[in-house]
Amino acid sequence: MRFLNYLYYFIFSGLYVLLFFLIISIFGSFIFYKITKKLQKGGFKRDLFFLEKLFLSFGMGLSIYISISYFLSYFKLFNFYFCYLPFLIFDFVYVFNFVVKNKEKLKAKFNKEDLKIRFFNLRNLLLFFTFLTIFFIFFIFVFWKITLESIGLIRLDTYIWTGEAYYLLNNDTLNLGVTGFTYPSGYTIFIAGSLLISSDSLMVYFFVKMSSIYLMLMILLISYIIFKKLFKKHYLIFGGLLLILISEFFLRRFLYNTSSFLASLMISISFILIINKYPDYVLGFFLACIFLIHPLNLLFYLIPLFFFISTNYF
Repeated sequence: MRFLNYLYYFIFSGLYVLLFFLIISIFGSFIFYKITKKLQKGGFKRDLFFLEKLFLSFGMGLSIYISISYFLSYFKLFNFYFCYLPFLIFDFVYVFNFVVKNKEKLKAKFNKEDLKIRFFNLRNLLLFFTFLTIFFIFFIFVFWKITLESIGLIRLDTYIWTGEAYYLLNNDTLNLGVTGFTYPSGYTIFIAGSLLISSDSLMVYFFVKMSSIYLMLMILLISYIIFKKLFKKHYLIFGGLLLILISEFFLRRFLYNTSSFLASLMISISFILIINKYPDYVLGFFLACIFLIHPLNLLFYLIPLFFFISTNYF
């Protein structure tokens, strides 16, 4: 019975992450589209993979979402009607308008034969399910026992965010008395924002315990995209992913699901911009978000970024 309860919350944590990811990504795709159009007018053009566009859209959307929600929380307006429903309405209108305007193009692009090649290719399916199987085996042996069957570790940093998310969901405002201005609550907004449609109080607790598995999957997919562009040899790509999995930096943050883990995800997404040589000012979307999630991670990120940008200009 205990196992089934864990499995229930694990599945629903994933569904809430997926739903929030889609809502924020569709909203962010509008911002990314506008930036891309402006850059193309100046002669800048990049051919990106679908996953690159998807994660960049999510990163930009999340940055704006956290910034808006941070502002609304000061007026006790962080609730479903202000921080969830408007994004749902915008996404519906945007997608509907896009489909209507591009109906013929979409039909031509996604014909039956094309869909079979894209989604029902046996080799691609085997690679995808092999990746998922390896990842979830890693989860079962490393994550499940340590995190789900251990005590709550209430005094640790991770579970401060559980209490902060409870407070935000119940009071529509941030509890700055605990985290203060020196430790911004962007991560609290991410947790609470994902759960605005949930009335289950236990879900907040288990979401904090379990959502990192899905964030880790995103980091691995983003890393795969980056390594694929940097390296031609498959063993180098595999080796890079393996190093991330066994990295103490990621493993500790993965197991405890700290706020710096979400910041690391945003930093990983920003690398897509860097390797595709986007203008430096586009990184501003991510810098603001990383600061609101974990300022120390931003400092560690800015130091090498400063030297990288400097070498491009001098």
